Amino acid sequence: MISATSYALAGLQAASTQFNARADNIANLQTANYQRAVPLQTSTPAGPQVAVRREAPAPQTAGAPPNDVRLEDELVAAKLSETAYKAAARVLRAADDITQETLDILT
Repeated sequence: MISATSYALAGLQAASTQFNARADNIANLQTANYQRAVPLQTSTPAGPQVAVRREAPAPQTAGAPPNDVRLEDELVAAKLSETAYKAAARVLRAADDITQETLDILT
């Protein structure tokens, strides 16, 4: 069985990777031919894992945006990553509290 601490740390890492991909997309909003970062989360026995793949840019047409990044989508996804990070941090804090209470009982 996986410990709550290990699972929470994996969750923190996954949320951080997702947030970083979204921040990269936002930073390159006006970069022509930028390959948008797409985080893909999977569930594993060790906790969530995120891999980032790059999406090929769409062909450029006159008057079109410089790339396929949509600010509104990236901001919503970044907020979801922030919420996931906070949730994993709370799990880590709860696991620490439980460990401390157990040690207090045993001593």
